[in-house]
Amino acid sequence: MRGGGEMKTKLYMIGGFLGSGKTTLLSALAARAVQEGIRAGLITNDQAAGLVDTEFLKKQGVPVEEVSGSCFCCNFPGFIQAVQKLQEHADVIFAEAVGSCTDLTATIIQPLEDKYKDSLSVMPFTVLADPERLGAVLAGKNAGLAADAAYILRMQMEEADFILISKADTLTEKERRDLIFRTKKKFPLAEVLCISAKEGEGVDRWIEMMEESAIVPGRHPAEVDYDRYAAGEAALGWLNMTFDLPASDQNRKEQVETFLGGMADYLEKENIAVGHIKLMLENEAGWVKGHLTGGRHTLRIEEMSDGTDSRKPMQAILNARVETSPENLVHMAVERVQEVFSGSGDISISRISALRPGRPNPTWHYSHGRSDREQVDLFLITGFLGAGKTTFLRNMLQKNGEEIPTGVIVNEYGSVGLDAESLQSEDSEIVQINNGSIFCACMKGGFVRTLAEFLTKPVERLFVEASGMADPSSMEKILEEMTPYLRERFHTGRSYRYRGAVCIVDAVNFIDLSSNILAGYNQVKKSNLILLNKTDLCSHQETQKVREVLAYINPDAAIYETTYAAIPEKMLDTFLRGETIAVGPSTNRCSDRLFAGELNIPRDSEESRVRRFLTDISGYFVRVKGWIRVQREGESMCVRVDGVGPVLNMEKSEEPQSTLIGRMQLISDSETDRTQYLQQEWKKYMTGEFSFAAH
Repeated sequence: MRGGGEMKTKLYMIGGFLGSGKTTLLSALAARAVQEGIRAGLITNDQAAGLVDTEFLKKQGVPVEEVSGSCFCCNFPGFIQAVQKLQEHADVIFAEAVGSCTDLTATIIQPLEDKYKDSLSVMPFTVLADPERLGAVLAGKNAGLAADAAYILRMQMEEADFILISKADTLTEKERRDLIFRTKKKFPLAEVLCISAKEGEGVDRWIEMMEESAIVPGRHPAEVDYDRYAAGEAALGWLNMTFDLPASDQNRKEQVETFLGGMADYLEKENIAVGHIKLMLENEAGWVKGHLTGGRHTLRIEEMSDGTDSRKPMQAILNARVETSPENLVHMAVERVQEVFSGSGDISISRISALRPGRPNPTWHYSHGRSDREQVDLFLITGFLGAGKTTFLRNMLQKNGEEIPTGVIVNEYGSVGLDAESLQSEDSEIVQINNGSIFCACMKGGFVRTLAEFLTKPVERLFVEASGMADPSSMEKILEEMTPYLRERFHTGRSYRYRGAVCIVDAVNFIDLSSNILAGYNQVKKSNLILLNKTDLCSHQETQKVREVLAYINPDAAIYETTYAAIPEKMLDTFLRGETIAVGPSTNRCSDRLFAGELNIPRDSEESRVRRFLTDISGYFVRVKGWIRVQREGESMCVRVDGVGPVLNMEKSEEPQSTLIGRMQLISDSETDRTQYLQQEWKKYMTGEFSFAAH
């Protein structure tokens, strides 16, 4: 494990099923790096935040990054971000993948070799195997797991360059020789050896073999059945839980042993398989950590420091991966925590995250060194009329420091693409879809065709700016339905990775404008991240009132207060990870279409007349926008009109394309035809011929 003096950072990718000993190995490697003066970094990975492993490894004296919310392969940008952050401090990086993840050769190793070969030296892919589970798999059994979960374990070893049989200190010499022989016979393309990270045995030999090996990393990707892979992940309930324990005279090590032993006994009695269960208690005086991977005989207290039975409060972190429903897992864990730790006093549970992993959806998938299932990240931008969607999109395109090839779809409810015009100077390919919502049944076909066409272009990211009246309830369904269309018409294996929806909310007008319109409600309900925009125009009390309404509509979305729709650079990667959000009734029917149209404003109309006219009609028209040429104090000038409800802005502007000047887009608050009303108001304020075309 040699470090400095090399231009490239060495990256060791370490896989293996739950409970195989990956974290113990990373801890040993960190200790060796500190002892030898090597700058090393560690990366942990899980389907949810709050890992025992991360907190434990932080105590080893090396920097640690955590990629949570999905596996490495489904969040390749997040993984690269963690790698690049560690490269500032480390010459060697060890990355531990989620225990239920496989196909890493095709989704991580080969993409790294292809895209980051100038900065990373990717080492042969190593997979750890628990000897008890390995023995069962070699005998054709399922190692006490569901058949599809055991399938994941087999696929992990199928793609490995090195297989490390862990926990060698629990095996006799004869058992070691037998396991190595049988493993090599079953998986002949892999180097196989036994190690005990706990005792330090075999780790030096493994490092030496990796350093000297002529093996090309990722040389034999497995042929993974993603239906079985998805079923195997879904067989497990996942729980990450954090709770606080008050000061107590109880022996903390005994409490951890009692908790884990009791869980093992109960699960064995109920015939419920265990992936792993880990519990760590810590405070400034010390810590204790234990885990099990099956019955009580697998229970281990890995580390204990002086002071763990101190009379000081402690924080506890529990991670459990068990073949039961998340709801049942939460019930079992909370009940057991109360039973074991209630003698310490009142227990405060601060975090519970329980889930079943969704279907694996890799960012990249290579076959024999070639990317044949690339995924384009798709971000949906929603928000009610005039909230600041185009401003947000312009900010994102200007911040494209990584120069990610980006496409943009801009959807206008009106017949003219005013928003797309303001983005044309940006270095991205932009396509307009006008005259209705892309989610409406009558517009969906054009939207699907445009999505499909972008997959034939060299883009890696697509922003879809929906119209202010769009109801995004059918986004995932549209992507699902377009898959056969892609194969038949475009013959492409590329697809979209839907990252989620950002909803831009106008803090000034949201409550008044959207409270009676279901589309606005569903935009908030369907979002993963809510940007509360224009907060500089509201008092603190007004902003808090809007926050309360938003939190009531969507309690799961993060809410970020901002002005000019600005956000930190990495916020999308942090909050948009592809979680599916259910919503109620949709408004994506032609019968729900609001009255809208295009009003022609004569060139060089008197500005004061135009302002009075547009202000007067705001009682029925919730959105007005466009460019017009007006007379202001005897001077002819181009003005951009931007009106939301009663708030009307008319500011001097650079001229757009000449064909856009004078074409004012109006959107009403209902489906009622307002043509006659507009004509009456026109006669009150304006001169010239009334010209209006309803959409």
